[in-house]
Amino acid sequence: MARKGYLTASFTLPDGKRKYVYAKTQEELDEKVFQLKMQLHMGVDLSDQTTVGELIQLWYTAEVAPNIKSNTATNIKCVLNKHLLPLCSEYTAKEVTPVMVKLWLNETGKLNKNAAKTCLRALKGAFQLAEENGVVLKSPVLARYKPGGFDYKEREALEPDAEVALLDAVEGTRAYLFVWFALATGVRRGEACGLRWDCVDLENATVHICRNLVFLDHTKTELRDTTKTPAGDRVIPLPLDLRDALREEKSHSESLFVFHDTKGAPFCAGSFKQFWKLVSDRYGPEAKQTARIHGTKTDDNVTPHVLRHTYATRCFEAGMDIKEVQYLMGHADPSVTLKIYTHYCKKSREAATFSKARTARQRTTAVPQTASTGTEN
Repeated sequence: MARKGYLTASFTLPDGKRKYVYAKTQEELDEKVFQLKMQLHMGVDLSDQTTVGELIQLWYTAEVAPNIKSNTATNIKCVLNKHLLPLCSEYTAKEVTPVMVKLWLNETGKLNKNAAKTCLRALKGAFQLAEENGVVLKSPVLARYKPGGFDYKEREALEPDAEVALLDAVEGTRAYLFVWFALATGVRRGEACGLRWDCVDLENATVHICRNLVFLDHTKTELRDTTKTPAGDRVIPLPLDLRDALREEKSHSESLFVFHDTKGAPFCAGSFKQFWKLVSDRYGPEAKQTARIHGTKTDDNVTPHVLRHTYATRCFEAGMDIKEVQYLMGHADPSVTLKIYTHYCKKSREAATFSKARTARQRTTAVPQTASTGTEN
């Protein structure tokens, strides 16, 4: 069992198996043997080969999934599968050191803040379980470790002329009706992708939002008969010209879904990415200029959420109050609606405020006379 260039020591575990230890120097070897014997004395199973991936799965199943809403649990699982587990899942819990954890956190710290917090929380929870169950003596996730991550850039609503330019740019593509629908209803991406014709009332020009399509990974989806929040179940009025366009679409559609991939099936993450490329190729910072595509270059980075934000802004501009917009947007928390409203007010009133400030302080403005408080002698 000797390794070339290493000193070796061994001792017998309670189950009769031999435990081998390797080090470059005698001092390092003695320290490793001492630490392992201390762990053995304190009840740690040195033969345990539980991996970090197994610990995280155990933490998720036992501590997370039963205590939160299914949508939130799915989002957490997607973050872990995509960003954390590829870094650490194959390591055994015993071989993980604080330095390794810090390197993993440095990688996940490149994500947005919510995702980075989720990864740190998973590591803390997984190794707490390992410590409590004698898999490791002490968690390598140190208390001083903090999540990194960046804040989402605040979504900017499209100006009315940009809305027109966007629709002109995508007209004639499969994305046209989706973009128009999102601008006219403010629905979330999952709500639009999960919309079936049985929830479109063409007679009364309304749409009932009651389902949500969740992207589990690049190819897998789950259609849920519930919305993201209870407040998401709502009926939204349709502009009559959009109602007519939907009626025309339904007359030749063979899919149960209003918006779908080229085969009539629900979108998955991969097919929706290709679908949305029809938009980004024709409008935005990545717009193309080719023989087939005449894109419109602009700083507007359009996403489905930008279309939703634009809808809310147009509602406020039309004079709707916060409760009306909260209902139409399906916000469970009115503070989310209020944040959009505050941003709208700040932007819409800024020019008027600047003009008033300039007028009030220009040198040609008459200086108000102060009333005399006494009589001069």
